[in-house]
Amino acid sequence: MKILFLSDLRKKRNTGFEILKTLKKMGYEVYPVNIKGFLPDVKIKNILKFKKPEVLFTFKGVGKVDYKKIDYKFKKKVVWYPDPDIFVGDRFNENLRDIFEFHDCVFVIVKSKTRELKKILGKENIHFLVQGTRFFEYEIREIPEEFRCDIGFIGSLKGKIYSKRREILSGICIRFGKEYRIKMWGSKPDKRENFYGVLNEFHTGKRVFFEDFKRAVLGSKIIVDIAREDALKEEGALSQKVFMITGCGGFLLMHYLKGIEEFFEIGKEIEVYRSLDEAYKKIEYYLKNEDKRREIAENARKRVLKEHLYENRLKKMFEVCKI
Repeated sequence: MKILFLSDLRKKRNTGFEILKTLKKMGYEVYPVNIKGFLPDVKIKNILKFKKPEVLFTFKGVGKVDYKKIDYKFKKKVVWYPDPDIFVGDRFNENLRDIFEFHDCVFVIVKSKTRELKKILGKENIHFLVQGTRFFEYEIREIPEEFRCDIGFIGSLKGKIYSKRREILSGICIRFGKEYRIKMWGSKPDKRENFYGVLNEFHTGKRVFFEDFKRAVLGSKIIVDIAREDALKEEGALSQKVFMITGCGGFLLMHYLKGIEEFFEIGKEIEVYRSLDEAYKKIEYYLKNEDKRREIAENARKRVLKEHLYENRLKKMFEVCKI
């Protein structure tokens, strides 16, 4: 099957490349176009003319592509939107209307919004599908000291949508900073944002991708995580980072998200907290109980390899769309 694949392909770390690799691995003939690149409409037109793809697969879709100009009869047009910002406040994000209306099948990562989306768009083919991972594949022979710590965090701390994240992580830094090694990787908060001083003290100043991401995960005894503000309010809005960390073999302690039980067994494959006090207690417990921590991390890794790879997601997507 021939697939026209549209995604943000500007940087090798972008998730679109992971989807592209997986599609090729599954045996599909894929023609990729960077939706934020130079003249994407022209490139799409040439692919349609000379390659005759049967399926259009858009991953995210926000870019320079004018979907109204795509005059071609596909067997299926599928979009997978991987961010929780489908609604801004209580209102539908109108920037997504043209993209969602153009495609036959729409997949989103926010389970609690699928019913409302069906009403707004007047279409039934809207489905819940979280992201997955393939980051486990990087072989790490040794972990340098710069990646070793007791409590680690990977992700952005910059912007309004991460205010709760900064609050929780600053509490952990204040509570454990003198007793345990804490390291953070990702975008630093701006100097004017809340808790900058506390967080900056423990921040490495680096972002990590690919092999370094896995080194940071495996070098941390505990990886603490908390979703962005809009995701915390919804059901099923898991980011790919959850599957990346567990797929790499890391022990994940994350702020509870509605629907997490559909993907991992709490206390057996991951751990969660619902308050700072609970986070403190579980950090203390698991830092002192290495065997239990390693057991949970290994259980999660096996679950990811079995159920949460991008290949699993794409097979489910194509089955739902009858491709």
